[in-house]
Amino acid sequence: MQQFQGGVGRNIAENLSRLGISTKLVSAVGDDAFGYAAIDHCKALGIDTTDILISDHFPTASYTAIHNYNGEMLHAVSDMRLFDQLQFALSGSQLASILVSDAIVIDANLPSAAIVEIVANSRSKLIVADAVSSQKSTRLLPVIESLDLIKVNRTEACVLSNAERSDSELSQALLNQGVKEVLLTLGSKGAVLSGFDQQTVGVPVYEPTVVSTTGAGDALLSAVLAARLYGLDKQEQLQWGIIAAAHTLGAKAACADTISYNVIKNTVREHFIQ
Repeated sequence: MQQFQGGVGRNIAENLSRLGISTKLVSAVGDDAFGYAAIDHCKALGIDTTDILISDHFPTASYTAIHNYNGEMLHAVSDMRLFDQLQFALSGSQLASILVSDAIVIDANLPSAAIVEIVANSRSKLIVADAVSSQKSTRLLPVIESLDLIKVNRTEACVLSNAERSDSELSQALLNQGVKEVLLTLGSKGAVLSGFDQQTVGVPVYEPTVVSTTGAGDALLSAVLAARLYGLDKQEQLQWGIIAAAHTLGAKAACADTISYNVIKNTVREHFIQ
């Protein structure tokens, strides 16, 4: 068994930092070796960790996945008591961080009350959400009209839209619920980035050697957001995301240390720009 740093929010923070985006991680860890190791790892990547809470009541959250020989996840089990039972209230410094940020990324590992409070204090900032899983995705429903971008797979989109639909209908259903843009992941078929103004389809440009699928969706969302913050259009945003996801599929860890601003930019130029 191998151990790596993980967690959806932490993965996104790492990828954004690797892509040159100034990033702060607001989260919680236990007062244990795993928690301090997670903080140290983030610090080494240049991520601001000053608003990570250290809890002496619950252990650092953990996630164990079992993959087959193709790198596809077969089973997974997690211990999220730290987030499920933690009474959440924004501290003064956390609130200040939100108010000065260009974008706020939330994931559905957080309790609904925490998600609602974060969004309520966002003051029209760019709000991005990761649905995480079909079970946890419903935690985003109270704020779905406030989301500028949501990343979902087919199962999560069906749960949020309360119906089984085609890919294009799923994205449209979420747009009709108030989301501004939908990033729909389609596994080996790539991803679709949809807004009311246009729909962009991104397909894999090469077949990576798949070591693990864990973290690929996090990398996709991170790179799409980074490209957006750099002022690139939807097509370029999705191209960045597809390349970042491919890098992560070839990594043992949940994040690929080969990801960087220059690597993604040059790879997109090589594969997409003729």
